[in-house]
Amino acid sequence: MAGLIVGFQEDDYNWLQQHVTEVFSCQHALLLPLKMIEAVLVRDARELREHGKGLFEIETLTRYQPYGGPGKAAAHKDTYYELSTRTLSRIIHRLSFIGMRLEQFQVAVDTMEAGSHNVKSSDEAHDRFMAELTRVRIDTKSSAKLTSYHQKMARDLMDIVFSMVSQIDNNISRKQNEESVKLTQASVTIASTSKADSSAMKALAVLSTFFLPGTFISALFSMSMFDWRAPDGQPIVSDHFWVYWALTIPITLTILALLYWWWYFVRVESDSTPEQMRSDLGRESTGHDSETRYQALKKRVTGISARRSSAAAASKPNTSCKSSWASLSRRHRQSTKVDLSC
Repeated sequence: MAGLIVGFQEDDYNWLQQHVTEVFSCQHALLLPLKMIEAVLVRDARELREHGKGLFEIETLTRYQPYGGPGKAAAHKDTYYELSTRTLSRIIHRLSFIGMRLEQFQVAVDTMEAGSHNVKSSDEAHDRFMAELTRVRIDTKSSAKLTSYHQKMARDLMDIVFSMVSQIDNNISRKQNEESVKLTQASVTIASTSKADSSAMKALAVLSTFFLPGTFISALFSMSMFDWRAPDGQPIVSDHFWVYWALTIPITLTILALLYWWWYFVRVESDSTPEQMRSDLGRESTGHDSETRYQALKKRVTGISARRSSAAAASKPNTSCKSSWASLSRRHRQSTKVDLSC
């Protein structure tokens, strides 16, 4: 009785007030708790109908209908599946609670039937009570079966929703794999094109190398340093031919030196990039940043201790600086150990 009264809601009280005349006219001591159980059964039946509608809606949207045609798919599947999962979890929780309460009601009805013979009442009141008891027992069993059916249906729908979510994830993974294959094919195409370009450049380099000696010789002999129509006894090569080599050789060596220096600088820079990254990580792990914070905290604690010591009595030794410094040192050692372990 106390548990029923505490768990009563406003609708239960309204329903019970509508039947209070029937309770008092029967003049049976167990009819009032039986009517209270019936009031809760009415509320549970209403809640079961609401849960049934929710399950039917989810069943329709998941297109899992053993009867009828296919349902309509949700517009936003991700949001829909999230809401469906929450709704199903709430329904399963409520159905478990209702099922537990119905089991207790069945025990209570059996107990009332067993103890009804010990209640003093008229035959008419007893017969009326037994009729109400039979009806409540039937309603309790019916609600229990409906609750069990809804629980099984909710669990099946939960499995279906999870299966659909897994299918969506698999489809996303499959599309990502297809995109990866396309990217790989594009990379292969780019590599083939680059190889063709490289072959063309090699061909151009070979042709340039093949014609370079002839071009050099023809350019050299076409200079004014050579006089091919010189009279007999006159030199064909000019006396100033050495100027050409005096300028060409140093300039060529300078260009080669600059090219080598640039190539060496680029190689060292590219090799030092990973080393710089490792050194930065090593510097962070060895606690350089913690050392800076440690020094700042040291100055702060020293300043606070100095102000306290100036305000304290001269006869009392000031140990705050030592204790603060010792605590700070311990923290620094601990932070350094943590940084080194990382």
